[in-house]
Amino acid sequence: MKTLIETPLFALLKKAVHEPHSATDGFSTAYDGFVTTLESLCESGVSHSHLKRTLCYTRQELLALRDDIAAGETRKEIASVCTKALGMIRCEEEVLRYRIEHLERLQSLPIRSTAKKVSSGSLRWRGSMLGLMELICALYYSGYVTDASDARPSFASFVGTFSHLLNFPIDRPYDMRARLAGRKKRLSVLLPALKNAFEQNIVRCGITPR
Repeated sequence: MKTLIETPLFALLKKAVHEPHSATDGFSTAYDGFVTTLESLCESGVSHSHLKRTLCYTRQELLALRDDIAAGETRKEIASVCTKALGMIRCEEEVLRYRIEHLERLQSLPIRSTAKKVSSGSLRWRGSMLGLMELICALYYSGYVTDASDARPSFASFVGTFSHLLNFPIDRPYDMRARLAGRKKRLSVLLPALKNAFEQNIVRCGITPR
């Protein structure tokens, strides 16, 4: 729940409270970093309840810091950074509220893709779109796959890479992820089947379980 308040922006804001005459250098970069972290958190697939608590907690901390900073006559420019950060929090809270209120509609959207063929490669995905999304989500959240800079890519670009690799266009990846999250009986369907296929066939390679 403290993911956002552990960013450099909060460290600078707290410093401004305790050191009224400290320099304001670094606030622009810290604010941009906060917005990036906020976006990553909101698209990370955490539960709605956890995300809502985190956003609310961060908003309250920002309000308290802004009030403390605004009390100083020379700190208005720093207080404005708090105001902008609060605006971003409120924006994400509205997005979250929309997703919760319209989850049933998102889950009912058709999943057949109307996009054109995405690649001329030889690999083809022969399973369902939700099955592929389940596999992609598992790899994405595991953190085992990164980009060239060893950072986790955005969810949309991650999906796009596998869509291209397997010649299987995926429209509205975030809606597809919402459909996975809304499964009633069990969240995972494909992954247990993959586990069984692996265990039943790997022994043919001369490898036995320890």
